[in-house]
Amino acid sequence: MIHQFKVASGQRVDLLLDFDACHSIVRTGNGKYILKPVIKVIPFVLNGIEGFVDTALLGSNVVVSAQVNGEIVRATMPNTQTGKFFLAHLTPTNHDVVITADDHATAVISGVPVPTTTSITAVSTSGAPIPVITPPTLEASATHSIGGTVTLSPLSATDETVFVAAMQTLGSGPTVTVKSQVAVSEVDPQDNPTGNYPYALTLPIEAPSLGPYATPLPIVFAKQPAEVGVNYTLQVSATGYQSKSLNIPDISVVDTPQDFTLTP
Repeated sequence: MIHQFKVASGQRVDLLLDFDACHSIVRTGNGKYILKPVIKVIPFVLNGIEGFVDTALLGSNVVVSAQVNGEIVRATMPNTQTGKFFLAHLTPTNHDVVITADDHATAVISGVPVPTTTSITAVSTSGAPIPVITPPTLEASATHSIGGTVTLSPLSATDETVFVAAMQTLGSGPTVTVKSQVAVSEVDPQDNPTGNYPYALTLPIEAPSLGPYATPLPIVFAKQPAEVGVNYTLQVSATGYQSKSLNIPDISVVDTPQDFTLTP
């Protein structure tokens, strides 16, 4: 595939490879089918949010997400060598960037602007990656789990997608999703869905850190009160069923069992 395209100074360009299935599969005169790929190359300018996570943290399953009102609109994992991350193709608006890692507290950068469809906003640099040292961000944290079963009643005729999210409301900032999971249905001996969807979320109990977006970088973080770290709200949803939300005020003592039943 040979295609010319331009990259403006300071910008990034993505290449969309559009595979035309209708014109790529050709029937020959003897009734056989052959593949003659027809692929269009469509360049387009990227927008989004970029930054760096300290490479010392990369063995802890770091996930970086862009969220709006607690809903994850894009998520990625940093480059395993450099710690760089890029959250691409974002709707022009302000986003909250949430950084999580196994056995670590959560870090949140609130109000990160993405003003246009071609703008890229940096939240950290390779010289000053996240986490910062003073004040501590993404501290080591003990964890506890919230788990149980989501039951769909009555059972849907199709295997529905059940989504469970653990959210926190920061005292002086937004509500964000810390961990989420798509629950998978249990099946009977004949491999038929039972309507029961087990889930388990392992969550940090150390208080998260919040840093409002500002320039020049680096972002200045402040640790939230201790009660924020142990207070979670579970949200459970499935297509065609009424969503449910439940506040769990303190998960610091023991693992918390919690079952849900969703109805149409």
